[in-house]
Amino acid sequence: MRYKLNEEQRFKIRARRNRLFGAWAAGRLRLQGEEAAAYALGLVQHALQFRDDQALVAHVASELAARGVPADPAILGAELRNAEAEATRQITAAHPHAL
Repeated sequence: MRYKLNEEQRFKIRARRNRLFGAWAAGRLRLQGEEAAAYALGLVQHALQFRDDQALVAHVASELAARGVPADPAILGAELRNAEAEATRQITAAHPHAL
């Protein structure tokens, strides 16, 4: 049972991380409101296809570059790690005994 809870929490953290990262990228794309929220949600859904974080970063980098926004993979990787730290903080604050 504990393993199942841990796996569920990891999934929630990853989904939240991807949403936060998507929101950050939407800001870089100057998207606002519903358009920004849709972009972030779309990234969460799209991220399910990626096997690793490098593929996710490469995907966002290509979307940014296609719209003329500078997209340094090192900066994107750092933002993804920041989003993961924040997602972990948020999820564990809401469910402190699950992990």
